[in-house]
Amino acid sequence: MPPDRETSSVIHDTSVIMGRNEERDMVIGDICNKDIGKHENGEVRVYGIWGMGGLGKTTLAQLVYNHETVDQYFDLKCWVYVSENFQVKEIMKKLLNQ
Repeated sequence: MPPDRETSSVIHDTSVIMGRNEERDMVIGDICNKDIGKHENGEVRVYGIWGMGGLGKTTLAQLVYNHETVDQYFDLKCWVYVSENFQVKEIMKKLLNQ
């Protein structure tokens, strides 16, 4: 198994942006839709991006995270790296530290 590669929200290679607009816009449309995810009971909505390694999941997440529409829609954003062997306590610590 390859070692964990910790990621960040920073896009290092701008050439990866080409051709990802459709997927990026679809995710942004879903997460910024005021009619989706309304919860009176305080539940948190999660949007999962999954697939085999090398498909561009992290790149897609970076493009969405850094888009101006997402910046305007959310008051607070946080990027947390989650490895394959993650621990919920560790993820929560990372979130709180951010």
